[in-house]
Amino acid sequence: MDLLFVLLVVSGMSGVLLYKAARGHNVRIASSQDLERLTKPVDLVAFRNLTDPAEETFLRSHLPAGAFARVQRKRMLAAVEYVQRVAWNTAVLMRLGELASAATEPEMVQAGMQLKTAALGLRILALQAEGTLYMRAIFPNLQLSPRDLVGQYEQLREQVAAVCQLQQPASLAGAMAAL
Repeated sequence: MDLLFVLLVVSGMSGVLLYKAARGHNVRIASSQDLERLTKPVDLVAFRNLTDPAEETFLRSHLPAGAFARVQRKRMLAAVEYVQRVAWNTAVLMRLGELASAATEPEMVQAGMQLKTAALGLRILALQAEGTLYMRAIFPNLQLSPRDLVGQYEQLREQVAAVCQLQQPASLAGAMAAL
């Protein structure tokens, strides 16, 4: 009975996760120039520090158990904020990919499709990481770690640069700064 309940909960959560990932946010984007206005900046260095296992090991070895739990909870909740920003940005980038894939130039269509696919994959990963980080905030001694969200976000930024370069080269610097 308990196993059935757990399977039903996990199944339901998976369905909600997939729906949320595919649906994204209802964002209207007309060009890559809108990225500066619509995206939320992500400090990848700070995010990497918050999720660094070596940093966690250092804190665990230098703080009493209660203090470590409080610090770790705050670190994980701060990391959730970064993950939520990544998830938001990927929804915006999915819309940019859709816009680019509707272009007439084959090179733009290809870049747009690649961006949309990569953004969807990273959005799913970000939503999974958000759940993992919430679990780690609730249970600070849990040894789960989110997948390499930072590395994949950096790759996605490169794909955004390719689309911006093809679509509106003048928007490239602003778009990259906004991400």
